[in-house]
Amino acid sequence: MKANLKDAFGQKERLVPYLEEQVIKNVDREAQRIEVDWDPGF
Repeated sequence: MKANLKDAFGQKERLVPYLEEQVIKNVDREAQRIEVDWDPGF
């Protein structure tokens, strides 16, 4: 996933765990979008 370049880690991409219902809320393949519930401070 694309990350905020101004974050503390300075990384362009970030990996998140693929845990359905815990982290992954919705996958829209047509729009190429994954909705996650993830701590924004991470």
